Amino acid sequence: MSQINEAHIRTLLSQVPYPGFDGDVVSFGIINDIKILENRITVNLKFNTDNPDTRAAVKQSIQEALKAALPDKRIMVMEGIPTMAA
Repeated sequence: MSQINEAHIRTLLSQVPYPGFDGDVVSFGIINDIKILENRITVNLKFNTDNPDTRAAVKQSIQEALKAALPDKRIMVMEGIPTMAA
């Protein structure tokens, strides 16, 4: 399998629709950060909505899309976690 990088993850996420709108989670700007470390991929989200149903649906959709495309990876989808400097 080829090397997984942030651009590849963003391409996968661009196929995940944002609930209730004509657009995807990448174009809505909620992908704050993507970290790839060995077998783990962490996606950090920054929402523009306080609606808990929308937030939960987006997180679940991202989790499912990445797990389907990358079944051998551990996927973590988080929100509001400040990114740490490397």
